[in-house]
Formats: sequence, C-alpha cells, structure tokens
Amino acid sequence: MSFDQRFQLVGRIADSVGQTDHALSGRQISTGRSVTIHLLAGGHNAANEGLLADIAGLPQEYQVCFVETGDHNGTPYVVTDALAGNPPLRQWMAGLKAKIAAD
Repeated sequence: MSFDQRFQLVGRIADSVGQTDHALSGRQISTGRSVTIHLLAGGHNAANEGLLADIAGLPQEYQVCFVETGDHNGTPYVVTDALAGNPPLRQWMAGLKAKIAAD
C-alpha cells in the first residue's frame, strides 16, 4: 500500500522540502490517529541513513511513538505520533539518545 493510501497530510508540502527537514501534521487513514510526518532533507545521504538506523536501534519502549519509516518519491520520511510542541526529529532523537545513555 502506498504512502498516499496510508497517510493524509494536513496542509501542503513546502517547496523548500529537500533543502531542510519538514514536519507536517497528518492523519493515519486506517485509524484516524493524528501523526507527524517528518520529511528528511537531502534524500538518502549518510546523515539520514544514520538517523534511520538510530531509530531502528532504539529500545522497544522508545519505539512505540514511531509509526513507520520509508521513502516517498525519493524523500526519506519518518512518521511519529503527534508530539506536543512538534520538535524537530533530529533534536528529539538527540534528546532520546541522551536519556537512554543516562539510564
């Protein structure tokens, strides 16, 4: 099933996507659940692949808020639960990694 069949964006993708990361509000169509869709700038580069590997490597208790990762028309994306304050994904992941290291 394609991205467009699983998720509905609330709003429009900015023209600058690809130059900077973008977080967009959305909805998981099958459940109606509010989500944040993080579009990663730069395509499949080392930084993005590292971020995706970090997400995949999180302990299970930290993965519950990640819905899926994938590629949409050449742009890697991460779908998460809708987060209070909508923090940038890379900043959020840095905080999670610091918390895990401190535990």
